[in-house]
Amino acid sequence: MKLFINILVLIAALFASCKGGPRKPTQGRYKNKVAVELSALVASKTDADEYAMIFVAKQDSNLQLPIVIGATEAQALAIAIEQIPHDNPLPLDLFETLINQSGFTLNHVVIDSLIDSVYTAKIIYTAADNKKKKIKSRCCDAVTLAVKFDCPIFMTKELLKNY
Repeated sequence: MKLFINILVLIAALFASCKGGPRKPTQGRYKNKVAVELSALVASKTDADEYAMIFVAKQDSNLQLPIVIGATEAQALAIAIEQIPHDNPLPLDLFETLINQSGFTLNHVVIDSLIDSVYTAKIIYTAADNKKKKIKSRCCDAVTLAVKFDCPIFMTKELLKNY
């Protein structure tokens, strides 16, 4: 069990890592969140290595937020969206297997802050002991897991309002 926890901590640290340097959050804990859906994954017309995840608020389709991600992250998301079979597990497949085999339940994802031009999220899950817990993550990894587990995605009202 200790090895399993160490692996989860390591994976969470890897997913939370983004462009280098210390970061200070641009906003505090979320209080008000809005249900959103991933409406599109589109390629950049100016940069072949950039894609945008387009999120639309479920209750107000005028509230939209594009989040730019890299080609590798877009590929992982596209594989999850299209449920494309592949021979070797990708990093998020390993995380999915750990969640499934540990008895955890992925509840939802909250895109909650913008740190050094990188959107971050919290993955909210229920552990085997029925306690709710959260893991900080890059937005793209959290969204890909939400797609894999078909769980809700939320965004703070502040992020939508400030866009």
